[in-house]
Amino acid sequence: MLDLYAGSGSFSIEAVSRGAESAVAVERSSRPGATAKANIALTGFDSNIELVRADVAAYVRRTVDETSFDIVFADPPFAKADDKCPSFRKLRGLLGDITAPDGLFVIRIFEQVEVPQVAAMKLTKDKKIGISRLLFYQHEGQREGNTS
Repeated sequence: MLDLYAGSGSFSIEAVSRGAESAVAVERSSRPGATAKANIALTGFDSNIELVRADVAAYVRRTVDETSFDIVFADPPFAKADDKCPSFRKLRGLLGDITAPDGLFVIRIFEQVEVPQVAAMKLTKDKKIGISRLLFYQHEGQREGNTS
């Protein structure tokens, strides 16, 4: 699985603890990156989680032709309702290519932000959680899976 805007690394850690074989956690900022590194070491998942300190869009552009992921999770930063997250806008055209054909792309957004279009993928579920929403996407033409 691929964890974009990984922050403290909690999503990658949770995924591996629940059976994901491996995870790549991508975080640009040094403070959250240091926290993620410490959390991954503390849990003992060093061999299962690769922590990459890089701009998310740059990482995706670099790796899009080399690999794909069964699950891609993005938690871009948001501060207010009109936050357009320029980093996410730069990469959303590539998410269909980096997500495996039968894979799932999930993004957490601020509740009032317009639902983003993701190239080659369709929205299959929209779940409100507090002031945020989780949006689940699958490739066009794929059967909807269990995204509970």
